[in-house]
Amino acid sequence: MLELWNLMDTPLEEHQMFQNVTCNIAASEHEITEPNTLSIDFLSYVESEVLRLEQLKVSKMKDLVLKKKTELEEHRRRAHLISEEGYAAEFSDEVIEAGVVDPALVLEQIEAHIATVKEEAFSRKDILEKVERWLNACEEAQVTMLHLILMTFLS
Repeated sequence: MLELWNLMDTPLEEHQMFQNVTCNIAASEHEITEPNTLSIDFLSYVESEVLRLEQLKVSKMKDLVLKKKTELEEHRRRAHLISEEGYAAEFSDEVIEAGVVDPALVLEQIEAHIATVKEEAFSRKDILEKVERWLNACEEAQVTMLHLILMTFLS
């Protein structure tokens, strides 16, 4: 619970309800003197907090995976690399939600793909710059052509 609170940056107000639990973490059973601290009801309450935090963690991990997938696609687009179909399935939200794959592992794999794409883009930097200049020139020529057509049509 403490690790999840720290990981999720949970506000201190939410910790207060469980202060009597967290202060007894390292205590042995006979050292716990507060009534009902080890009751079934209270332990169920603590368990529900841990489950809530784990669900929050999964939700945040899915958001982070989505952001990293978007970042990967953006790097691939800028490097003019064709998207790989194989990795889309291994990074899918369904796989994470089903608990088949650890989200941290998925993030690690996406980061590795991002690093690979960045290396590929760097190795092709000169070519990519020429392609960008060519694409910009084509776009400029298109605009000029459309402008001429429009001017001819209007006159």
